[in-house]
Formats: sequence, structure tokens, C-alpha cells
Amino acid sequence: MININNDKLGLVLEGGGARGAYQIGVLRALFDAGYRFDGVTGTSIGAVNGVMIAQGKFDESVELWKSLEFSSFFDIEDDYAHRLARGNVDTDTLKYFIKFFKDSVKSNGVDTSKMLKMIRDNVDEDLLRDSGIDFGVMTVSRTDRKPRPMFLSDMPSGTIADYIMASATFPGFKKTVVGDHSYIDGGLYDNMPINMLLDRGYRDIVAIETKSDIPKRKPNDKTAQIHYFVPSVKPGRVMDFSNESKVTAIDLGYLDTIKILRGYIGFRYCIDASDNTPFGYGFADLTEYTYMKICSILGVVYEDKSSAISTIIKVFKIEYVDISNIAIELIERVANAIGINKFIVHKLDDLTRDVMQGLPEQLSSADVSTKYYLELLIVKEICDDCMGGI
Repeated sequence: MININNDKLGLVLEGGGARGAYQIGVLRALFDAGYRFDGVTGTSIGAVNGVMIAQGKFDESVELWKSLEFSSFFDIEDDYAHRLARGNVDTDTLKYFIKFFKDSVKSNGVDTSKMLKMIRDNVDEDLLRDSGIDFGVMTVSRTDRKPRPMFLSDMPSGTIADYIMASATFPGFKKTVVGDHSYIDGGLYDNMPINMLLDRGYRDIVAIETKSDIPKRKPNDKTAQIHYFVPSVKPGRVMDFSNESKVTAIDLGYLDTIKILRGYIGFRYCIDASDNTPFGYGFADLTEYTYMKICSILGVVYEDKSSAISTIIKVFKIEYVDISNIAIELIERVANAIGINKFIVHKLDDLTRDVMQGLPEQLSSADVSTKYYLELLIVKEICDDCMGGI
């Protein structure tokens, strides 16, 4: 659970294009658990998500994400956009985008009028100002080449949507002009504007990432509690607004978060191990005979349990040093290969049983010269030792 020691809880949303769908999944889990926010800041798509939350429009934000396509932002046909986002660029697609970018250059940048309209359609200025929520976005002024963190109180009437658009004006887009300044994407200065809330006195902050490669500033107050929610895997591609990608990202965000809130385990999967031993998940007490068999599989001489574990870590490039997490990692690798659904909560015994049932087919089809075949053999030994009675 998130331990809140102060009166105010802040929310910060990183930019990241279509990966912003991940934040919706995280927020669904947090809201289900009863968390509410007093201040919200964001950059780019994080600013778009943020204004929906600040207005109390979470349900509407879910529906908005369901409807969003590439064509919601730009005059590009969705079929071509999906091909480009997934790297399926044939000659026809290449010609289409060469023409699009040539036309954009002639027009001084990619037209963002559809994107601005989408933002305006979803901003109720009176509702936002009456909400009592500290809402802010990170922008960068082209005019004076300085970052301009903008809070609601800094935005004149009728300009909120424009400042959100300013925060999302990626290089190559047409300029966004608000008042006396021309703007570019706020991510060029800070893609995760935590310091905006720290500077306003927030000391408990939830920061939801998107695994973006764009730089973000370090928090300027090391005493504050920053609760980071980081995707366990990259939640899709930055420009992939296909329904499949968005739904997957939302589900991933939800499961990553309930894993934290409920103490579930797993690296690729969300696993409820509450019915198993609390400090071993049932894998802590492998017999010495099992370690000897694992060493035999790996072609090394058995010395002791510690050396056997070190060999597993080295051969399979595993980050963890205890056998419990090593076992979970190896079981998840096999579960992924079998095609077991990642987007549900699994009981540990159930997941292990499913993996054991899929092992014979995997063993019969795997190339015996590969490391994966060795993984399968080791997983079989571990499961037979600890869970053989299932």
C-alpha cells in the first residue's frame, strides 16, 4: 500500500504518446483502492490524462482512450498509421508518408488542429477551476527558450486547452502560440514534472511512468515520498493507438498496480502467492538431490547449493540471487512461451500446474541444443520437487 504521511497527495503523469494508456490502468487500480489526488501535473499525453483526472472525469477518460485513434490527432489514415507504428512499412505506406511529410514541411509543420479540438472538447474550464485541484502542465517556450511550468492559476480564461496543447507540441508539429509565447513539447525540459508539485509543498506524490526515453528531472527534495509506478514491460509503441495495444497497456497498468497494492509477486505475470509460504513461495526448500540434478543438466560438478544457484544465475542471466525468485523467473519464461495469459491474476499453484501441463509439449518441440531446452528441464525439476503433489 502507499503510506501517506501528509495531508496532500499529488499525481504526476509522464509523457509517452500512446503509452499513456498505461496510466489509465494504474489509475483505475488506485481509484478502486480509494486513493484521491489533491494536485495533478503532467507533460504531453500526461497533461491530457491529467486534466481529465483533475476534472473528476476518470470514467470519461477511459471512454476517450477507447475512441482514440491516430486520426483523432492528425489527418492520417489509421491503417497507414498502424503499419508505421508497427514497422510494417511497405512501398505503398512509404509513399503515403513521404507525401504527408512533404506536405507538412510546406505547411510549416504537422497540423495539430484535430488534436487541439479533441482537447477542447474534453475540457470544462468552469468544472476544472471549481474542482479545487492544483492542475499544472510543463511547457517550454520557444520565444525565450525557457521552461514554463504552468498551473491553472497562471492560465488566463479560455487558454487551458491551449496550454495542454503547448505541452504536447512535439518537434515537427506546427507552432502552438498562447499569448506572447510560442511553445514546444514540455518533455524537452521535464517529461515527468514532479518538481512542479514539490515546489507547491507536496511531499507525497504518485508518479506514473510510461517507459519513455525522453529525459526527466530528478526530484529537488530528497525527503519527499515519491511512489513510482513503472511499467513491468514497455506498454506498446509510442504511436500505436490500435485498440489491441491500448487495451493491453491499460490491463498492464492495472495488474502492475494491484501487484504493488496487494503484495502479489511476479515479473512478467501477476501472481497471488498468499496461500503459499510467505518467504519462499513454496520454492525455498529444494532438496540437495534436486540441486545435483540441476547441475547435471547444466554440465557442471555439484559442489553445494550456493554454487548451483550461482551457475543458474550465470547461465540464464537472471538478476535475482535467491532460489524463490529464480524459480518464479524461470517458470514465467516457460509460461510466456506456452502462451499463458499475462493479463489476469494467477494463483501460484494454478500457474505452476498450467506450466507443468505444458512442459511435455514444450520439451518435445524445443531444440535440445538451446538454453531454452535447459530451462525447461530445470523448471521440470523444480516443479517436481516443490509442487509435484499438485
